[in-house]
Amino acid sequence: MQNFEEDKIVNNQTMQEPSIAILGAGAMGGLIGGSLSEGGADVTLIDVNAEHVDALRQNGLKLKTDKGERYIPMPVLFPWEVSKTYDLIIVFTKTMHTKSAITAIRSAIDANTVLLSLQNGLDNKLSLMEFVDQENILVGITTYPADMQEPGCGVSW
Repeated sequence: MQNFEEDKIVNNQTMQEPSIAILGAGAMGGLIGGSLSEGGADVTLIDVNAEHVDALRQNGLKLKTDKGERYIPMPVLFPWEVSKTYDLIIVFTKTMHTKSAITAIRSAIDANTVLLSLQNGLDNKLSLMEFVDQENILVGITTYPADMQEPGCGVSW
């Protein structure tokens, strides 16, 4: 459970801001991760696309929205570089890559980690149930449009 304290979400067990990982930092992952980071959240992007990861590391996330164009510096990792656990992992991979992506960051998941799927496709919850208890799984949708026009760049209208 989480509490609102001075306009911040905190982890009840540690009373600190939750650590958030975005698994699949493409168009939607970049948009949501960048927006959360801009709002002050502790967010790390995780992706396998080397060209994209390199661009993110060199320049930050280039985000173009109705708020304008800006660069958001934020941590970005390849799955094999993950070395800590996260309170929340938001999954944005393609459905066919869900199991392999979660397997690649298995060390980032502990008994308290919540997995949130905001993916398109079917059976994502069933795939996530192989890694955490059902009560630690959330499934949602987003209606924001997004496109990755170039490595390191997310666009939303």
